[in-house]
This record gives sequence, structure tokens and C-alpha cells, in this order.
Amino acid sequence: MRRLVGDAERARRVGQALATQGLVEHLISVDPQMAAVREIIGRMGFEDGALFIAGVALVSYMLSMR
Repeated sequence: MRRLVGDAERARRVGQALATQGLVEHLISVDPQMAAVREIIGRMGFEDGALFIAGVALVSYMLSMR
């Protein structure tokens, strides 16, 4: 079994890569789940859409625990 060993230099490089300006926005724009959330919110409005999304997430979580 391989042990993970902390490496400060590697952690710094990974942190810098993740801090790239616009990376989070890009990942959100290409995420199919975020596209579905935008569509639901657009069709149902913010409050009803948010409740629907939270309900679906809860059911999904409950089913995954079986």
C-alpha cells in the first residue's frame, strides 16, 4: 500500500493552478448539473426551483444510502 506524503512544493503548485483566474467560472459553465440547475431556476423561479433542487438532492442522497 502506498502512503501519501505531504509535499509543500507540490501543494503550492496545485494551489496556484486552482487559483487561476476564471477557473471556477469555467468549471461552472461546463458542468451539466449547473446547466440543469439554471434551467430549473429559469422555469420555476428561484424559490420553487431551489426547493425542487433541494428535494431532488435529498431523495438522491437517501437512495444512495440504501
